Amino acid sequence: MLFEVSNIDNSISIIMEVLSKAGLNKKAIIGRRINTEAVDWFYEVVYPSNFNGVFLTM
Repeated sequence: MLFEVSNIDNSISIIMEVLSKAGLNKKAIIGRRINTEAVDWFYEVVYPSNFNGVFLTM
């Protein structure tokens, strides 16, 4: 799923609620895009907080 939000801190609880209702909260990995330049970015995993694997992007 792709969500675009203006405030990640306020949005995580809402996103987690939607994922939980769909039974996906235990399998979910949530990342946020960090823009470094107009055409360059990377993703930072924000959930789960102890994630240390590879985050697959589109």
